[in-house]
Amino acid sequence: SSASPTAWKPAAGKGRPLFVARSASNGVQPITAAPVAARLDPRIGGTFVVFGTGKLYELADLESSTAQSVYGIWDNGRVTRVTKSTLVKQDIIGAGSAGADYRDLTARDVCLTAEQAGCLSATTFKRGWYIDLPSNSAFPSERVVFNPTIDAGADLLVTTTVPGGSEGCGGDGTTWYMRMALMSGASLKAPLYDTNGDRRIDSADAITSGAKRPGIRKSGRLLQKFETCTGAACPPPTCMLAQGDTTGAVGSDVTRCPRVDTGRLNWREIVR
Repeated sequence: SSASPTAWKPAAGKGRPLFVARSASNGVQPITAAPVAARLDPRIGGTFVVFGTGKLYELADLESSTAQSVYGIWDNGRVTRVTKSTLVKQDIIGAGSAGADYRDLTARDVCLTAEQAGCLSATTFKRGWYIDLPSNSAFPSERVVFNPTIDAGADLLVTTTVPGGSEGCGGDGTTWYMRMALMSGASLKAPLYDTNGDRRIDSADAITSGAKRPGIRKSGRLLQKFETCTGAACPPPTCMLAQGDTTGAVGSDVTRCPRVDTGRLNWREIVR
């Protein structure tokens, strides 16, 4: 926090960073996309920081099979390091009848303090969570190269990328759009994507946390979809997940709206 760069130093003291991202094989994982951070309820305190690992800068990255991860770390403001053993692991799991184009996450509890809802009787408190992304020595690994975002309902949106191989100029590959609980990395246990293709999100869709799309696409932004139906008999409102691909084209997918109103939050009157 000093105005002088010469006074800057790692947060954990003694020249050490708060956290070092490492794979299951103990390899250091690169962080090239900007983290996203949120201040927590004052009863809990501190800041929750989410970031993914991986890079797509060099030709060798196109075929890299190095395992990457997504992390959610609670920076409680104390000079203590965070290790992977103090984080809860969430796993990527299949989405049943939704097929290979959709997937879900486990929903393990992550208790930071006793002040957190549902954590009063917890026996072990943690410093956050992590998700190991799929990797296979025979194929390029999944990674995070676009910035994660937090929507108006405090859900976390993470875009992951799987390069198509050595021919990188065409933007070949796969993109996964993932939505999860910010403070736990867990499945929201609700239909989030239009798995049955009827252009709406309702109980007929599978419970999923991620949707796969072809090509390498940038991080999506949630946009409220205009609804012509009004009244109690109308289906739940839907939003559009707008994204751009490597060719500059803009596409969209139907997804569940944030859990709070995403319309105008305030206004200002200008008097001449």
